[in-house]
Amino acid sequence: YSPILICKEATKNLKTIKEFPELNIRIPALIYNPVMHSQNSFLLFRNEIKDEIIKDNPNIDTRQISKIAGNK
Repeated sequence: YSPILICKEATKNLKTIKEFPELNIRIPALIYNPVMHSQNSFLLFRNEIKDEIIKDNPNIDTRQISKIAGNK
């Protein structure tokens, strides 16, 4: 599962937006679908975004990475 990232200008006219300030992204709620699969799917998703999160927060620990990914 990979989210569709849309720039801020493209989401100005949409009423319902899901924001993730820790990742600096905005996603229209119509295309936002939380992970609803087994834990294996979550771990794969978490590993996909882990490098991006670490790049933005060099001192982040594994628990915080999982928390951010879980909120997403």
